[in-house]
Amino acid sequence: MNLSGVVSCVHGVFGETVTLRPASGGRPLTGRARLQQPTHDILGNLVATDYALRYPVATFPNVQKGDRITIGRTDYLVRDVPQHLPDGLEAIAPLSKQF
Repeated sequence: MNLSGVVSCVHGVFGETVTLRPASGGRPLTGRARLQQPTHDILGNLVATDYALRYPVATFPNVQKGDRITIGRTDYLVRDVPQHLPDGLEAIAPLSKQF
């Protein structure tokens, strides 16, 4: 299995179903990705402070600032330009939870 296959497998097993709704009005895309949520360590210190979506670029190739992400019944807004990881197979998009 090549590295791209490994990335797809990891998101398939550990990811959640995600729907991307482009701000530009294109058609929605659905795939699997991993939501990173704010968490605390055992001593109560904040470890991660923001929501982010780690996703395979092959599944969501054109994520842009302003796009809407739905996971379950919760909506998120892509609040900045996604950062591609060094291997080019994944990216991380910073999110804002919509209430």
